[in-house]
Amino acid sequence: MIVQHLDGVAHCNGRCILCSESVSLAIRSEDYYKWKGGEYIQDAAPYLSVNDREFLMSHICSDCFDAMWEDEDNE
Repeated sequence: MIVQHLDGVAHCNGRCILCSESVSLAIRSEDYYKWKGGEYIQDAAPYLSVNDREFLMSHICSDCFDAMWEDEDNE
């Protein structure tokens, strides 16, 4: 993942490790550093969607993440 900080915003660009889909998101730089420093992502950046937070942590896009747990949802 490439992270570029510009004017207080971390622009994160990467590809899903499973399907190679391109994902881009923005997080306040201050919050990015809080998360990288050990704060839980949901506490550091609660304004990000669940999908964006998951991608930051695992580098897995929302479609692939949902597909991984599809069988669990059907039980």
